[in-house]
Amino acid sequence: MNEMKQFDRWVQRARWESAPTPDVSARVLRRLHGTQPAAIPLNGWSVGFVAAAAAAALVCAWVGYAAWVELAAPWQGWLPELSGWGIS
Repeated sequence: MNEMKQFDRWVQRARWESAPTPDVSARVLRRLHGTQPAAIPLNGWSVGFVAAAAAAALVCAWVGYAAWVELAAPWQGWLPELSGWGIS
């Protein structure tokens, strides 16, 4: 029974206290600004790598488009015929 009385005292103390109002926005902003990734320095190597990657992507896109046109050529021949059905 002694434990229940102690618990009742804690309940009374808790009723007297007001609930805290946390303000974490300053801490969140400080954490966000503190953990930004470092910027990549633009030197000759990084610019060269980006240029080479862009050139490779351009070549792949050109070859891929040519391959797609070559594969789609048989279908493009009969698609206008299908769209003209019912029109006499």
